[in-house]
Amino acid sequence: MAVAWHALSHQHGHGTSNACHGVSNLSDGHRVRSDQAGPGKPPFDIVFADIGMPKMEGYKLAQRLRALPLGREAPLVALPGFTRAEDMHRADECGFDAHVGKPLSIGRLTATMQKLLVGRGHNGNG
Repeated sequence: MAVAWHALSHQHGHGTSNACHGVSNLSDGHRVRSDQAGPGKPPFDIVFADIGMPKMEGYKLAQRLRALPLGREAPLVALPGFTRAEDMHRADECGFDAHVGKPLSIGRLTATMQKLLVGRGHNGNG
């Protein structure tokens, strides 16, 4: 999935960062991408997080990102394996802005990304 998303994103003029573990997402992302942040601008334009990641589940990642000054504003999208009401409610409580259940589709991911980025200074074209 990450390879396909990376290729599609670059095809449409977007950059991506990928980390396979929640801890890496949090620490590496904060260090590597913080140079792209500015006053009031988070280090990421959007974060897609699998819920069932090893080492740190997506719910915990969302809570920890939301606790960081530069992680409070970035849109967070949960990618849960289940789309039960209680799973979606937990994602909302942990700070996710949206959730796209599996199996994932590029159309749903793209529509969610565009919806969350409109009004944040992005036009969907890079």
